[in-house]
Amino acid sequence: QQMKTPAGYISVSTPEATAFDLLRYPRAAAGLNNIATILTELSEVIDPKKLAMLAEKNEPSYVQRLGYLMDQVGAEKLTRSLPGCLAKQRWDYVPLRPGWKSESPKRDSKWRVIVNETVEADI
Repeated sequence: QQMKTPAGYISVSTPEATAFDLLRYPRAAAGLNNIATILTELSEVIDPKKLAMLAEKNEPSYVQRLGYLMDQVGAEKLTRSLPGCLAKQRWDYVPLRPGWKSESPKRDSKWRVIVNETVEADI
Protein backbone atom coordinates (compact mmCIF):
# COMPACT_ATOMS: atom_id res chain seq x y z
CA GLN A 1 0.00 0.00 0.00
CA GLN A 2 1.11 3.60 -0.52
CA MET A 3 2.01 5.79 2.45
CA LYS A 4 2.60 9.52 2.25
CA THR A 5 5.85 10.88 3.72
CA PRO A 6 7.38 14.37 3.65
CA ALA A 7 9.50 13.23 0.69
CA GLY A 8 6.59 11.72 -1.26
CA TYR A 9 4.85 8.34 -1.38
CA ILE A 10 6.49 5.04 -0.49
CA SER A 11 5.24 1.49 -0.73
CA VAL A 12 4.83 -0.38 2.56
CA SER A 13 3.55 -3.81 3.42
CA THR A 14 -0.12 -4.12 4.30
CA PRO A 15 -1.00 -5.44 7.77
CA GLU A 16 -2.25 -8.65 6.17
CA ALA A 17 0.97 -9.23 4.21
CA THR A 18 3.02 -8.41 7.30
CA ALA A 19 1.16 -11.09 9.27
CA PHE A 20 2.14 -13.74 6.72
CA ASP A 21 5.71 -12.43 6.46
CA LEU A 22 6.15 -12.81 10.21
CA LEU A 23 5.36 -16.52 9.93
CA ARG A 24 7.47 -16.92 6.82
CA TYR A 25 10.52 -15.58 8.69
CA PRO A 26 10.02 -16.48 12.38
CA ARG A 27 13.69 -16.15 13.34
CA ALA A 28 13.95 -12.67 11.83
CA ALA A 29 10.72 -11.82 13.69
CA ALA A 30 12.36 -12.81 17.01
CA GLY A 31 10.30 -15.97 17.54
CA LEU A 32 6.72 -17.01 18.05
CA ASN A 33 6.14 -15.07 21.28
CA ASN A 34 7.13 -11.84 19.54
CA ILE A 35 5.01 -12.76 16.52
CA ALA A 36 2.01 -13.31 18.81
CA THR A 37 2.61 -9.89 20.37
CA ILE A 38 2.76 -8.22 16.97
CA LEU A 39 -0.33 -10.09 15.76
CA THR A 40 -2.22 -8.80 18.81
CA GLU A 41 -1.49 -5.25 17.68
CA LEU A 42 -1.99 -5.95 13.96
CA SER A 43 -5.37 -7.57 14.61
CA GLU A 44 -6.77 -4.09 15.20
CA VAL A 45 -6.10 -3.08 11.58
CA ILE A 46 -6.28 -6.37 9.63
CA ASP A 47 -9.11 -6.64 7.12
CA PRO A 48 -10.49 -10.22 7.20
CA LYS A 49 -11.39 -10.14 3.49
CA LYS A 50 -7.87 -9.07 2.49
CA LEU A 51 -6.44 -11.70 4.83
CA ALA A 52 -8.52 -14.40 3.12
CA MET A 53 -7.42 -13.21 -0.32
CA LEU A 54 -3.77 -13.49 0.72
CA ALA A 55 -4.40 -16.86 2.36
CA GLU A 56 -5.40 -18.30 -1.00
CA LYS A 57 -1.98 -17.29 -2.38
CA ASN A 58 0.09 -18.58 0.55
CA GLU A 59 1.32 -22.03 1.46
CA PRO A 60 -1.17 -23.88 3.64
CA SER A 61 1.38 -24.21 6.47
CA TYR A 62 1.60 -20.40 6.83
CA VAL A 63 -2.18 -20.10 6.81
CA GLN A 64 -2.47 -22.83 9.45
CA ARG A 65 0.12 -21.25 11.74
CA LEU A 66 -1.35 -17.78 11.29
CA GLY A 67 -4.87 -19.02 12.01
CA TYR A 68 -3.73 -20.83 15.12
CA LEU A 69 -1.78 -17.85 16.48
CA MET A 70 -4.54 -15.36 15.66
CA ASP A 71 -6.98 -17.54 17.59
CA GLN A 72 -4.52 -17.68 20.50
CA VAL A 73 -4.35 -13.88 20.70
CA GLY A 74 -8.14 -13.51 20.63
CA ALA A 75 -8.57 -12.50 16.99
CA GLU A 76 -10.82 -15.42 15.97
CA LYS A 77 -13.21 -13.09 14.13
CA LEU A 78 -10.45 -12.38 11.60
CA THR A 79 -9.79 -16.04 10.84
CA ARG A 80 -13.32 -17.27 10.17
CA SER A 81 -12.81 -17.51 6.41
CA LEU A 82 -9.33 -19.08 6.53
CA PRO A 83 -10.45 -22.72 6.97
CA GLY A 84 -12.46 -22.29 3.75
CA CYS A 85 -9.31 -21.16 1.96
CA LEU A 86 -7.50 -24.23 3.23
CA ALA A 87 -10.29 -26.54 2.08
CA LYS A 88 -9.37 -25.70 -1.52
CA GLN A 89 -5.85 -27.07 -0.99
CA ARG A 90 -4.23 -30.20 0.34
CA TRP A 91 -3.11 -29.66 3.91
CA ASP A 92 -1.94 -31.85 6.75
CA TYR A 93 -0.63 -31.36 10.27
CA VAL A 94 2.36 -29.00 10.52
CA PRO A 95 4.48 -28.10 13.54
CA LEU A 96 3.82 -24.67 14.98
CA ARG A 97 7.57 -24.14 15.27
CA PRO A 98 9.28 -25.81 12.31
CA GLY A 99 12.29 -27.96 13.15
CA TRP A 100 11.54 -28.05 16.88
CA LYS A 101 10.83 -31.29 18.72
CA SER A 102 8.61 -31.60 21.78
CA GLU A 103 8.16 -34.43 24.26
CA SER A 104 4.40 -34.80 23.85
CA PRO A 105 3.02 -32.10 21.59
CA LYS A 106 -0.69 -31.39 21.49
CA ARG A 107 -2.56 -31.22 18.21
CA ASP A 108 -4.98 -28.50 17.27
CA SER A 109 -7.58 -30.14 15.04
CA LYS A 110 -9.09 -26.88 13.74
CA TRP A 111 -5.84 -25.68 12.17
CA ARG A 112 -4.07 -29.04 12.02
CA VAL A 113 -1.14 -27.62 13.94
CA ILE A 114 1.19 -29.66 16.10
CA VAL A 115 1.58 -27.38 19.11
CA ASN A 116 5.24 -28.02 19.87
CA GLU A 117 5.82 -24.68 21.63
CA THR A 118 3.83 -22.68 24.16
CA VAL A 119 3.21 -19.18 22.84
CA GLU A 120 2.51 -16.16 24.98
CA ALA A 121 1.99 -12.62 23.73
CA ASP A 122 3.59 -9.87 25.80
CA ILE A 123 0.41 -7.80 25.85
